[in-house]
Amino acid sequence: MDAYKITEAELSGKGVVGLADTPRLTTEQMQQKFDEIAAEVIIPKHNSLVDKLETDFATKTDVSNAVFESRSSDMTKAVYDTDMDGVVNDSEKLGGEPPSYYAAAENALSSYESSLESYAVLPAGTTIYKDLEDLTDTQTLADETEALITGAETLSEVEYTIIEYSGAAAAVLASEAGSVKRVHALAGSGDNVKFTAAADFLEGDGFSVNGEVVQCGTADGEELPEGYFKSGAVLVCFKSGDKLNFKPGGSVSALKVQSYATEAALLADTPKDGTIGVVTETPITEWVFSTTQPTTRQDGSELSGGELWFKCGISSPAARNVLKKNSAWVYPNLCYQYVSGVWISKLSKTYQDGAWMEWSKYLYDKGDECLTIGGGGWTASGFIWGSNDPNPGLVTKNADHMLIGCASGAKTTVVGKSALIDVSGYRTLSLIYDVVTAGSGSNSVFLNVASNKEAFHTSSVAMARHNYPAVGNDYLLTGDISAVNDSYYIAVSTYDSGGTLTIRVKEVWLS
Repeated sequence: MDAYKITEAELSGKGVVGLADTPRLTTEQMQQKFDEIAAEVIIPKHNSLVDKLETDFATKTDVSNAVFESRSSDMTKAVYDTDMDGVVNDSEKLGGEPPSYYAAAENALSSYESSLESYAVLPAGTTIYKDLEDLTDTQTLADETEALITGAETLSEVEYTIIEYSGAAAAVLASEAGSVKRVHALAGSGDNVKFTAAADFLEGDGFSVNGEVVQCGTADGEELPEGYFKSGAVLVCFKSGDKLNFKPGGSVSALKVQSYATEAALLADTPKDGTIGVVTETPITEWVFSTTQPTTRQDGSELSGGELWFKCGISSPAARNVLKKNSAWVYPNLCYQYVSGVWISKLSKTYQDGAWMEWSKYLYDKGDECLTIGGGGWTASGFIWGSNDPNPGLVTKNADHMLIGCASGAKTTVVGKSALIDVSGYRTLSLIYDVVTAGSGSNSVFLNVASNKEAFHTSSVAMARHNYPAVGNDYLLTGDISAVNDSYYIAVSTYDSGGTLTIRVKEVWLS
């Protein structure tokens, strides 16, 4: 490689070194002197070296390919891919053993299969038949037991058949079995459980693991609420003994909605704090808090029946945070359920601090006369302003309001709930209305609580009034009734000495 070195002899006389202080060269000659070493020595040597390397020396890639294809080294294809299939020999094994030879990592997730089963909740005293053909061989349960409706289960260390719900023998069991609940049945191994839900989670659902019924809840000790997961959701939980611990979430509802056949059944129950009780015999399919009436289900599909609508306002005695961790306050005032194509008002209360709390009790809500409250609707019949004032006023019931006004030259109109209303425990009585036709004389709108229909104005025990209301405004009229207890008649009334005042009643409620 000496031929490609630059020597002192080759540099001698080249460049500007050694020139006189005044070279006496032309501009062009001086420029050539500056470039002389590079142009005549360095560049030729460099190009010659490159040409030599390209023809006589191999690159790193050339060497690697040559060695790999030679099959003569212990780091070649011939050694590590003897069958020439492009895969390193025994790469499917770990240390010469298949993956199943090794224990799973301590924190690895175990995949479980999930299905849905139905269990019978068998109360103490239930008779279980050991054999369908021999109904005399029975066992009476000493304690409440959960068992599969079909198949064999170990009950008190004796194998008994849980009879299917068909046939005479089954009817006997069905009459004793009490409620039947759904169980999400998991099958697999390992404590770090991962599964795909086979169905939505409903309030009261349970779990079983490999046929054994287990407890379930969040890691912080709370029950799993209605809608905790949907069908097809991928869930992860930890199995600790006989309990599945799920992750608590800030978006999980802190409310439980429970239906009761009667108000007496509701009042007799002592559920978990925060439970909303609804008196209805129609199964609840879903529920929503909203200020406006829903027109579809929450997933956008058509209303099918059983949906609950908790109508909310800007205040409520039952105001509550609906999240466990974060904060989202709702102010429910009224409950409706979609039944046979229409929204029907339902009695609702919230269990709070060991007692059932009344919501705002609506007496009239945009066309709904709230017939379940007081057992009757709104009427002018039987109501008289005073002993010398008949009540021939105008009362027209429309889809979203009642039109109330003077007629036939009369000065007064009274329209009220036809039955007595117990106002004990309530603080305010409120009315929302607007004016259609203004009064032409001295005029007012009244909201009254009175003891006598036939002398309504003079027998009032509580009253609120607006004087000279103008057309085009929504008015809120509120009266203090905190000092009033027992049952009274409640009515809206108008007075106009000119006989022209007409209003639209939109909402009336107790708080």
